[in-house]
Amino acid sequence: MKKFTIAAFCLLLGLLLGFNISGKGQILLEENFDYTAGDLITAHGWTAHSGSGTNPITITSSTLTYPGYVSSGTGNEVTLTTSGEDDNHTFVSQTSGTIYASFLVKITSASTTGDYFFHLGPSPISTIFVARFFAKRDASNNLAFGISQTNGAANYTGFAYSLNTTYLVIIKYTINSGSGNDAVSVFINPTLGASEPSPTVSNTDTPNDPVNIGAVALRQGSSSNAPGLKLDGIRIGQSWSDVASLAIVAPTLQASNISFGSITTSGMNVNWTNGDGSKRIVIMNTSNSFTNPVDGNDPSANTVYNGSGEQVIYNGSSNSVAVTGLNSNTTYWYRIFECNGTGTNTKYLTSTATGNPNSQASAGSPAAVTNAATALTTTSATLNGIVNAHGLSTTVNFDWGLTTAYGNNITAAESPVSGFADSPVTAAVSGLTPNTLYHFRVV
Repeated sequence: MKKFTIAAFCLLLGLLLGFNISGKGQILLEENFDYTAGDLITAHGWTAHSGSGTNPITITSSTLTYPGYVSSGTGNEVTLTTSGEDDNHTFVSQTSGTIYASFLVKITSASTTGDYFFHLGPSPISTIFVARFFAKRDASNNLAFGISQTNGAANYTGFAYSLNTTYLVIIKYTINSGSGNDAVSVFINPTLGASEPSPTVSNTDTPNDPVNIGAVALRQGSSSNAPGLKLDGIRIGQSWSDVASLAIVAPTLQASNISFGSITTSGMNVNWTNGDGSKRIVIMNTSNSFTNPVDGNDPSANTVYNGSGEQVIYNGSSNSVAVTGLNSNTTYWYRIFECNGTGTNTKYLTSTATGNPNSQASAGSPAAVTNAATALTTTSATLNGIVNAHGLSTTVNFDWGLTTAYGNNITAAESPVSGFADSPVTAAVSGLTPNTLYHFRVV
């Protein structure tokens, strides 16, 4: 493609005037025909450049889907016939680099001669059509797809494709410096989410290069050659990932079995069994009340709890988190949401699961109650008490003696005690003096 010094001036002018100048790796156009069936596409940003008013291209109900394609299953589609209006849609003009165009297509009829129905061009559109994409059939109704750089002969695939089958097509147009040396390639059903493969077919004929690439066009050719088809999900980008990224879908298996450990008065460890998401967020609250996360949001996390209300304490791929900043002897609730993707592509699973949500109280100061002694004899007794360790592990003792200064200490038989339930504790003492008053307490 020829270079023009005026391009730099236009870029500067565009920036000064606030034009949308796209940088590398950005979607230049996404067209999912998300309009009312029966509408003309010329009512939605498309412009007729040939055959205006004859069999105008019309929005039809959606039938095309392709697993994993980002622009699959959104909006409606268009149906192209023969001997009709040709329409184009412009985007930010490109004068260097590579342009990728992808779309879904189902060929319903074709000729053995073949013709093109999709192409790129300059903005505004001219008579220089590039990246022209063809379809034709053989005598057995097997399809072949072809590509030409401009008005040269198309290079075709083998007759390896079928009528009435949805295909993902990605066209790559490379702008090379100089004249008459741009190149075009096409990929049929490439693996989404993978790196760019070798093209299915390429073409490097030697036409006149356009001054820019800034329009995509749909063409309804002659009745003798043109295919009939349905088309949807057009994406124009500047990188392979713009058009061939794998669509993010929500996980299907939720995290479960939330459990707790290392419980103190101000913190605890939260553990769980992962679901099938690539990562997950953990939200805590002082009540069993949680707001489902919204797709497209990827919240930051803070493991220090702010004291009240919902808070994201974890966002990652592990199966545990240590949370601090808790109040003693307080119950906290936790809920986990599996998710896939990052940033604005995040998709959440919002169902509950076994042990999700779950709750746990932080530790408090151990509490002890002294009860009456039992099993009294002239020289022995059983000392009794109730202890609640409030989540801590603790050894329980009894102080006892002839006065409230006590003076003797004995470890309870049921110690150490841990957990959050009231636990009875006892200790047996012997060698007592008959008919003598003794004092004791749980400590």
